[in-house]
Amino acid sequence: MSSEPQMLIPIAQILREPQVPHDLELDLDVTEDWRTEYAHFVPGIYPLDLTVTASDGGVLVHAQTELDYQAECSRCVTEFEVPVEIELSEYYTTEARVAAALKEGDEDAENWPTHNGESFDLLPRLREEAILALPLLPLCEPDCEGLCADCGEPYRDLPEDHEHEVLDPRMAALKDFFKDSES
Repeated sequence: MSSEPQMLIPIAQILREPQVPHDLELDLDVTEDWRTEYAHFVPGIYPLDLTVTASDGGVLVHAQTELDYQAECSRCVTEFEVPVEIELSEYYTTEARVAAALKEGDEDAENWPTHNGESFDLLPRLREEAILALPLLPLCEPDCEGLCADCGEPYRDLPEDHEHEVLDPRMAALKDFFKDSES
């Protein structure tokens, strides 16, 4: 038995009723391992709407949920939390159909999701789809201006007239040249 978390969806009865959509409301248990280098989903139980329809020996699955994720803004390095919508449509076929397609030379068939006639595990595809839904460069706000290059403070915390005196390093030696003559 696998130690990996699973979300097994029973389909034996659904397979006996082709072309009849079955709506299921389930709880999706998001654990600490739902993270990427820059963001992770807030662990918890989230509602998952699922429609499963049997077709030609396989099942068509449509899943929809909304998860909260935490990220670090790519401009101002502020941590923030925001909801992200996940929508997944996938066809799960039989292992026999995958084997037949591989035998015919369809190399893509090895990546087809399968069911065993009794159930299938939806969790790996949901997790994959959730990670793909994350923005590559997360922003705390769409108009985030980032950090001041001189002082490192977020622009949103600085006054509008914020500026730094920038001296040309080649002229730095002359900066104090006339101080003695002014006195």
